[in-house]
Order: sequence, then C-alpha cells, then structure tokens
Amino acid sequence: EGIMFRLYLPRLLPAAVEKIIYLDSDLLINMDIRELWELPLQGCSLAAVKDPHVPFVSWFDDYIREVLKVDPDLYFNSGVLIMDIARIRKHHELVAECRELFQKITTFFPDQDLLNVIFQDDVRYMDRKYNWFLIRNHNQPLGEKIYHYNAAVFNFPNQLLNFAGLYFDYWDKTPWRDAALGADHKMHLLSRMHSGLTYLQRKMDKGMVLTPQEELDYGQELHRAGEYE
Repeated sequence: EGIMFRLYLPRLLPAAVEKIIYLDSDLLINMDIRELWELPLQGCSLAAVKDPHVPFVSWFDDYIREVLKVDPDLYFNSGVLIMDIARIRKHHELVAECRELFQKITTFFPDQDLLNVIFQDDVRYMDRKYNWFLIRNHNQPLGEKIYHYNAAVFNFPNQLLNFAGLYFDYWDKTPWRDAALGADHKMHLLSRMHSGLTYLQRKMDKGMVLTPQEELDYGQELHRAGEYE
C-alpha cells in the first residue's frame, strides 16, 4: 500500500512546497543530489527515467501498449521522480484520477502504471544515471549515479560484488550498523555475495525474454532470498 502514498503528496504537502524529489527506498545516492534538484523540468510536471526492463519482456511491452495505451518506448520507472507539485496541483487531482483509472484497467505496477497513463505527455526524460538499475547495468564501473538495487540487494550475484561493497560502505554510516538485526541481515547478505547466478538471472543477462511465469518465479525467488532466517 505504501507505494500509493506518493499520489497524496500534492494534497498533503504545505502550499509553500512547489517542487520535490521522490526516491524509492531501495536506492543508493552515490552523487550530489543537488544536481538532480537543479535539473530543469522544461515545463513538465514530472522528470523520470525510462524503464530499462521493458525491452526484455515482450508481454510487458504488449501490456503497456494495449492496456495502458502508452508508448512502451516512453514508459518510465517511478523510483526516482522530480515532481512539480505546484503544476500538478493546478492541473491534476491524482487520487481522484487514479481511482477512476482503477475502475477501468487492471494494473501490473499500480502507481507506476497510473503515473505513466496520467503524465505520458507531461514528463521530461532524464539521463539514466539518475535511476541506474543494477540488474540491467552491472557491467559498468562505479560512478556518480543513483543506483537502483531493485531487490538485487537481497541476493548479490557475482557480477554485483562491487555494488555490494558500495552498499555496505553506506550501511556502515547508518545508525543501524551495530544493531543486532542489522548485523544479522548483513551476514545474511554477505553469505549470498558469492553464490552463483540463477538460471533466470543468466537468461536475462543474455537478453533472452522471460515468460510471464518466469517473471513471477524470479520475483518470488528474490523475495525468498531476502527473507530473514
């Protein structure tokens, strides 16, 4: 349910707040976020990065085109957003619009899909460094980017070892570094850092298309890998 909270931001934030950066909870900001804040929206309500998963999943491409009525090449990921709250307040009532859309279409990623429908002609597309998906871009050196771990943090495969190290560098700067739960979870993650790639991960790395069932299996596998023992 928490993923829907961002829809209430224009309504809940004080009128003096005219612009915000929205960030998912599975991101690591390895850059000066002021650069993102100063990025001009060019008259649009949102700035976002195109979703890198779409070209690899044929059924999702069809779903975006046929159900959402959005161009798959323009479908964006909602994990990192710059939101012109003042403009959105003026032209939209997000909660009401989303409730209406929920009555008409079945969504796969509820909030993200609806944001794409509502803002498909009102979004500025940003460089992908501002929402860099590790699962799709693991062969790149560390740099000044916003890294989207996208559940891979719970099951670091071999090709993500550098990014696991970056994750733990930041982990050690948090108040939870010495907490019992944090220490247990860190050991749980470390134990998985040297595990081999699963069949589905190898298949995606080769650019092969996953079936809908394989996509579900992959998500469930990541979930199991992230459970506390």
